[in-house]
Amino acid sequence: MARPLPVLATLLLLIFYPIPNANAQGAGTPAWIREQVARLTNSDVMVRKTAKDALLREAGRARPSSTYLKDLDAALIPLVKGRDVRARIIAGVLAEEVASKKPGPALEGVARALMESDSDATALIGTKVAKALLPATITLPTDPMPAAVVACVKTHPDSGEITEEAYAALTLQAARENQAGPPAGAIAAAVPAVLGLLETRIAAYGKVAPSNPAAEGGPTMLFLAIDGWQAVGTNGAMKDRILRDLGDLLCVQARAAADGNTDRALTETRRQTGQALGVTGGPGLQAAAENLMKPLDAVAPDEVDRRCAALDAAMPTGAKLTRAKR
Repeated sequence: MARPLPVLATLLLLIFYPIPNANAQGAGTPAWIREQVARLTNSDVMVRKTAKDALLREAGRARPSSTYLKDLDAALIPLVKGRDVRARIIAGVLAEEVASKKPGPALEGVARALMESDSDATALIGTKVAKALLPATITLPTDPMPAAVVACVKTHPDSGEITEEAYAALTLQAARENQAGPPAGAIAAAVPAVLGLLETRIAAYGKVAPSNPAAEGGPTMLFLAIDGWQAVGTNGAMKDRILRDLGDLLCVQARAAADGNTDRALTETRRQTGQALGVTGGPGLQAAAENLMKPLDAVAPDEVDRRCAALDAAMPTGAKLTRAKR
C-alpha cells in the first residue's frame, strides 16, 4: 500500500510555493519586477528561488524593444547597495545569469553598483557581470563599464580573483571564446581599457609584486601581442603605448625578481611578457627583453636598471619607458 506522505507533501508545496505563472496578469511589469526582487530577501530559500526563477524566465522572454531589463536593473540596484550580504550575492548572480543571455547596456547600472561594493565577494560578481556585458557595450560611445572595471581593481588591490576576472572582462574573453567572436570594432575598443588596467598594476609593483601576478600572463599577453596589436592597425600611438606598457611591466617584474621575489607565477609571467614584447617589437626589442627574462636573483640591484636602460634605448621614439629606472 502506498504511503500518503509524499502526496501530502507535494500538495503542501504546491499550496505554499506555487509555480509562478509567467503569463499571469502583470508579469514583467515594473511593479511585478519590484515584487519579485523584494522576495529575493525573504528568509525562506524556496521563496527566494521561486522569485529568482520567475525573473530569469521573464528575462528570457523579453523582446529587444521591451524595457524589462532596464526595469530589472533599476529594481536590483537598491538591493545591491543594501546591507544584506546574502541578498547582494543573490542579486549579483541573477544579474550575471541574465547578462550572459541578454548582453547589452541595460544592466550596466547593477554591474557598476556591484563593482563599487567594499566587499570582495560582491565586487567579484560585478566583474563577472561586466564580462558578460562588455562585448556588446564596449563599442558604444562613452561606455562607462571599462573605467568601472579598472576602478574596481584599484578598490580591491589585494584580490587576485578580481584582477583576473577584470582582465577576462576587458579582453572580451567571453566573446573571443565564442565561435562568432566579438562584434566588429570591439577588440580595438578594448585595447585602451586593457592598457589602463595594466598601467594600474604596473604602478602597484614594488619589492612585493601585486596580488596574482599571473593575471598579466597568458591570455592577457596573447591579447595584447596578437589580437589587440592587429586590431589597432595603423594607430601608431596605440602601438607605442602597447610597447611602452609591456616594457614597463617587464622592468618592474625584473626588479621584483632581483629583490628576491621567487614566486613561480611571477617568473613565468615575466617570461611571457618578454615574449610578447619580442613578438610586437621585433628582433631589436627581443634581444633586449631576453636580458630581463634571465634569472636575476644573483645580480646587483643596479644591473636591472642597466638592462632596462638598454631596453629603453631599443624602444621606438614614441614608446620610451616610464619605469626604466627604479
